[in-house]
Amino acid sequence: MIDGKAMNQTQLQQEFGFERFSEAVDSKLTRFNGIPPRGSLVATKKVRRWVIGNALGISVGLKAAFVTTRGISYHPIETIDKAWVQT
Repeated sequence: MIDGKAMNQTQLQQEFGFERFSEAVDSKLTRFNGIPPRGSLVATKKVRRWVIGNALGISVGLKAAFVTTRGISYHPIETIDKAWVQT
């Protein structure tokens, strides 16, 4: 955030040094293939996307929870494009 506004793609790249959001997350967490365990960070393009090109959520079993402007939105785990766990 800069002065209360979300950074654009160029500003994010300059600030964090990564071309893609997934590269930045991969540098801190381990990519998980398959059904992500509860508590995993997940990403999808099927929910409202942000500057990073994905919506981020948390795996809660067979669904993933995403924060939206209307509250929490749950989506089937099949809609998940990527997942990460802390090792």
